[in-house]
Amino acid sequence: MSGSGLHDDEALRRLVAWGRALAPRRVLDVTGGGHAALVVAAAAPHVTALDALATVAASRALAGAARNVRFVAGDTEALPFDDGVFDLVSCHLTAHRFSHAALAVREIQRVLAAGGSFLLAERPAHDEGPAGAGALSAHATSPTGSYRRREWQAFLRAAGLTTMEEDVIASGTGAPADRIVLLRAEKD
Repeated sequence: MSGSGLHDDEALRRLVAWGRALAPRRVLDVTGGGHAALVVAAAAPHVTALDALATVAASRALAGAARNVRFVAGDTEALPFDDGVFDLVSCHLTAHRFSHAALAVREIQRVLAAGGSFLLAERPAHDEGPAGAGALSAHATSPTGSYRRREWQAFLRAAGLTTMEEDVIASGTGAPADRIVLLRAEKD
């Protein structure tokens, strides 16, 4: 397995560890096919996997691996769920596909119950330095792409979420392509 794959797996392990510590009952995983949802399923009795890539048919084939996972097709920017229904929302290496990240984060906040947590693992923008400092990335004004850690934190704050924990997993050179930023934010 490549170094990138190894630290992708480590990022998922850390998200699941954070999730387990929170003991959620209902989890929404914003997924890109279902792998992360199946791993997250070990942390909660009820997991809904929102398949933003519309590969629900393929994802359902994975569902037999975890009986507590339900796959739903949908758009992260218009979540097909009532307000406050999830204790935890996870997003593992899928957020760079959001057409409008700030809107997606507001929707995630909307479906979180009071005190619920959003767990995010994503590669930072390619122009972010190791400390995540600086002005907005070139991608911040584009419809899709990666953002700097500080930009994700700004999206979280604007949506009414408070960053509670953060971490960076690095491998290889430590360049943005070799790093994954992890954030845990809580609904106020």
